[in-house]
Order: sequence, then structure tokens, then C-alpha cells
Amino acid sequence: MVMRSWLGIIWLLVFQLGPRELQAEYMYQLAVRNVCPAQANIAKEIGIKGQTTCSLACDADAACQGFAHSAQEGKCRIIYGSQTKFQAATIFGYNMFWQVTNTPSGFTRTGNKAYRLFATGMTFSNARLTCWSLMSNLALPVNNITRDAIASFSPSGYFWILGSDVVTEGTWMNPDTNELLTYQPWVSGQPGGGTAENCLALDLSLKKFFDLGCSVAAWFVCEKPVY
Repeated sequence: MVMRSWLGIIWLLVFQLGPRELQAEYMYQLAVRNVCPAQANIAKEIGIKGQTTCSLACDADAACQGFAHSAQEGKCRIIYGSQTKFQAATIFGYNMFWQVTNTPSGFTRTGNKAYRLFATGMTFSNARLTCWSLMSNLALPVNNITRDAIASFSPSGYFWILGSDVVTEGTWMNPDTNELLTYQPWVSGQPGGGTAENCLALDLSLKKFFDLGCSVAAWFVCEKPVY
């Protein structure tokens, strides 16, 4: 078995990729939150703050089947072995990811993501919970391509998308990862709801973001990576 050394990964990220966006070769799906592999399943632990960089470290190891990452602790735990032979421990702040190789039932694949529409009005919180129950996340556009894929499910109205400024007013983050949103195409005059509107929605006709009260019942799309 050949494994790329961590120094080799650093060289690749800094000197080969440079300022370009990092992208993992394999796709990973969020399996469960606040869970970390038991010590027997941890092949190695690396000091990494970014979730994407953690996935690249998994890519670089031929035996890696998934990883657990904590942005708060800045740690990436590489996992060997299959999900069926996996032991876990409840540790707050860690998110578990497994490699994904096919399109899940009920989802429609577009590029490297699979989407599923829920044409039922739910609050922001209940929409997130519904997606989690399907081993997926509330959809979040990260560029024009993913925005168009999500918007293709309906020509008008709006969907919940995975963004909130409930922690710090005016600072929009992904509440599942606590990472700042780098893609924010706002409707003119938005966000404008202040502390009364702390959740993010996508206007489907304008294909732009606006803030909305989190208790509003809205349709939504779940997404998960596929490979």
C-alpha cells in the first residue's frame, strides 16, 4: 500500500494548487454530527482547520474510507475500515464523513451533487432536520452552477438554503459547519430583516438570496455529494 506523506500533501496544496479553490477527488457525505471514530478506527490524526483540506488528506491515503473533522479543535481524523465495522464515540464539534459512490434513492444527480425537492412547507429548523434524516444537508449554492441546479426545481417562489446569521447579526454562515458563506448573491436591498430574519432563502425567479424569518414555512431541497 502506498500512502502519500503529509509533507507531500502540504507541498501539493501550497505549490501546486496555489490560490485556486481546493477540490477533493472523491466526494463525501455528512454521516452524523457530534460523533467521532473510536480510537481503534483512527488511522491517524492531523492538525487541519479546513474541512476541504481534511477531505484532501483522505484522498491522498489509499486506505482512507472517511474522516471526522472538528473546526473548533482544528483536527482531522482519518478513518480506515467500512461503515459496517465502525465504532463511534459522541464528541461535540466533530462531523463524520464517508466516501460516496452512487446517487441515493429519491435524489436527482446534477454534476457532483444529488438533490431532492420537498414541496412541503417547513420551518428552517425542520427542513434541516428532514435533510439530516436522509443523511444529507439542506442545499446551499456555492456558485452559479449549484444555484441554478437548486433553482431548476421551480420557476418561482423561494426555497430555504443553508445559511444563517443567528450567531452574529450580519455575518452569514453555514450553521452545519460554522464556515462563512463565500458566495452571497443578494437581492437588491437585502439582507434587510435585521434580527427578525436570521435565515437564508433563495428567490427562484431572481436566483438571488434574501433573509427570512426562520419560523416561516417554505419548500426546500436537500443535497448530498455523489461520486
